[in-house]
Amino acid sequence: MRFEHQAPRPPGERRITKGTGRFSSLTLIVITTGLLLFISALAALYIRERQRSSRGGSRISSTEVVALKEISLKKEDAFEELKLSKPELADADVELLDEAVKSLERYTELEPTDNEQTTRLTELRRRQHIVHAERLRATARKAEVQAEKENEQSIGMAQIELKKALEAEKEIEKKWYNSGLGNPGKITQLDTRIRRMEAEPLWKKTRALEAQAEGFFKEQNLAEAEDCFKESIRLEREFTEKYRDVLNTEFNRLDKLNARLETVRSYPLQVSLAKIEKEAQAFEAENDWVKATVQWDEALRQIGKIIAQFPQSQYASRTYEGEIVKRRNMARYRPETEVIANELSSLRQMLRAKQIDAATDKARTLLERMNKLEAVSPGLYPATNAAVQEVDYIAKHEGTVRVILPLLDRLLLPVPGTPKQQMLKHEVAQSFYSLVHGKNPSAMVRGTAPVESVSYEEATAFCREISWLTGRTARLPTLAEIKLAAGDLSQPPSRQGAWTFDSTDGLTVMDTATSQPNAQGFYDIIGNVEEWIESGANTSVATVVGGNVNWVPTAGLPQRQAPKKERSRTLGFRFIIE
Repeated sequence: MRFEHQAPRPPGERRITKGTGRFSSLTLIVITTGLLLFISALAALYIRERQRSSRGGSRISSTEVVALKEISLKKEDAFEELKLSKPELADADVELLDEAVKSLERYTELEPTDNEQTTRLTELRRRQHIVHAERLRATARKAEVQAEKENEQSIGMAQIELKKALEAEKEIEKKWYNSGLGNPGKITQLDTRIRRMEAEPLWKKTRALEAQAEGFFKEQNLAEAEDCFKESIRLEREFTEKYRDVLNTEFNRLDKLNARLETVRSYPLQVSLAKIEKEAQAFEAENDWVKATVQWDEALRQIGKIIAQFPQSQYASRTYEGEIVKRRNMARYRPETEVIANELSSLRQMLRAKQIDAATDKARTLLERMNKLEAVSPGLYPATNAAVQEVDYIAKHEGTVRVILPLLDRLLLPVPGTPKQQMLKHEVAQSFYSLVHGKNPSAMVRGTAPVESVSYEEATAFCREISWLTGRTARLPTLAEIKLAAGDLSQPPSRQGAWTFDSTDGLTVMDTATSQPNAQGFYDIIGNVEEWIESGANTSVATVVGGNVNWVPTAGLPQRQAPKKERSRTLGFRFIIE
């Protein structure tokens, strides 16, 4: 351990301890802080005096300060007198109020402790805001009225007036907010009206260009049509970006315009496609199916180009492409389809000759050939094909064929005065309908009663199945054929000759062929259930004849119009076979 020699302390010298040193440092900090605060206060006073001096240009006397208050009061009084004496204030009048506010603001800056004048300043400012806001509101209303007048002559001048009104309303909202007259809703309304006026010419122009483009396209002036469509699209896009919120446009209009543009651009390809199709059809007419197939293949390539290059074009149709595929396949497999057509004709002849075994065997063989051809050439014989449905029905309903064909010989009667029409001598019974169609829709199920609750379409579907079963045309009777079968209707039917309100409970239909037949051998042409008759394919209504169990007998043939979808528990049908 090392010891160092310490020099002896001189006599009388005081020894300063550590505690005494800390006290001296704290004292120094307090003194320093106080000096800084004092200097800051002096600086603040100096700055304030400089600011007052700079505002006033020089120190202002107390007399001048009081004068500011007096000036404010006098100008306020002068303004109030003018307001009472004049119907409408001028700008100079309102300046008096502004000057009153300005003088009082200066006074309160110089005498901030004068609470009375400070309160007065608040009220005076509110008064100033109200006066200015009311004048601006009057300006806005006047501009709106003028805009309505100008709108009939000049949209541009109407817009200028509305913009004046808008600026006035905005100034009220932003500058004179203490008036309480600010109206954000009115600002939005005016802005919308102005923008709608701006949008309308653009809206009209894009449609005018579209119409012009369609005219050029009709004249096959493709270049002009394309230019007009492109400009219409540009303007429509501009309209959508700027004004869609204030003026409606057609839904998906841009997509439709683009589709029309692509239609114009794809038109040359479509013309070429039409030429190729015409050549294919010419080869078909010459029975040159090989060349026809080549042309249909070329047509497929052409429609493929249209779809790939112009997918929005109206000519870019996958459905149409499918039709071309079908035509190509029909040409390619023409020998096979001709054989099938001939075999189908032979099948019908067998059914007409009641060669049931041969017919059902041929139907199964024919169906197999159709399915195989459909497998290698989709779309040629799909399940929805009428020939496929006919052959499929015969192949799968051998038992029905065996029952129906012999039965029809006993149920059909010739229609008087017609060359070869035969009509079912009574309404279609429920058991007969179920055997052919596979179900019974009747509300009151009873096999020997007439089928009822069938719509017009269901009745015609049943007739189609009878056509398949017999190899002959089956259909609903016409009004003329019903009248021929009804015979003399100059007198009401007898109770025994018709099931009507006079001979039933008016609710329950009777079994078929239980009334007396008429002179032609037909049952229930009148009464029991009403019957559908053949009507136009393009109408939603059809004629119903014959009356029912609720009909009160009179002379003549009762008839009415009914929706084809109607299903009634007293409405059935019968059919004709040619």
